Amino acid sequence: MQDETKKLNDFSTMMILIFIALIMGQLIFAGVTFFVLKPPVVANEDQLYLYMTIAMIVAGIAGGLGFWNRMKAQLHTASNLDEKLQRYRSTTIIRMALLEGPNLFGIVAYMLTGNQIILGIAVGGIVAFSTYVPLKNKVLKDLGYSNSI
Repeated sequence: MQDETKKLNDFSTMMILIFIALIMGQLIFAGVTFFVLKPPVVANEDQLYLYMTIAMIVAGIAGGLGFWNRMKAQLHTASNLDEKLQRYRSTTIIRMALLEGPNLFGIVAYMLTGNQIILGIAVGGIVAFSTYVPLKNKVLKDLGYSNSI
């Protein structure tokens, strides 16, 4: 039991560090883009980037949720804790990547167009991404353990 508790604590710490690294990368990139680069403002801009950003973020959230639910159901078929943790880590990283990509696309689209609405949508995607934080209680619940570990 002590060994499982240590594994789960170490795993939770590692997952939070991965999450922090991914979200900080997005926030720093958005901040540098907004405050330092000053992208050009296109007079007759096409709304294509705006619609693509919205569609990609919605697809990233929906795809991540569908993938997450399907893979979370398979977590309980794992035979031991190490296998569960490995599957959980892979599933969580893929879910985060499915939303991180569209968020980064939105920031690049802002760089190309200068349309601050696109940047606002990308920041909204980053806020949605922040709900993916793998807190220890959440990890334990997803893996089917009680919070007493």
